[in-house]
Amino acid sequence: MQIVRRRRYAFGAHAKFPRFEEEVDWSSWEKYKPDPVRAGKKAIVWDTGAASYLPCKPFPGAGPSTATRMELEIFVAGSGNRNDRKALSHLIKQFTAFAEKHLTCA
Repeated sequence: MQIVRRRRYAFGAHAKFPRFEEEVDWSSWEKYKPDPVRAGKKAIVWDTGAASYLPCKPFPGAGPSTATRMELEIFVAGSGNRNDRKALSHLIKQFTAFAEKHLTCA
């Protein structure tokens, strides 16, 4: 009988809407030695993830409590691919460009 082990892969992407720039805290990712990426106002990438933040437009009729920033994050797990950092860098650029063009602050 042969035992086959299956790798578990995971991918996640999401957006958060902090009201103030000071609420964007990436200090927990410093241990992963992130590299800067040219996307949004600021972006970084590490072996298992990437993040960016950018100013965003409020939707029409939004009140004063509406967020003014959008923070985007991408995570990957279990791929074992040595090129993940390069791929994630490309993905966060695309995710940020999409957000700048199509999304508003909630």
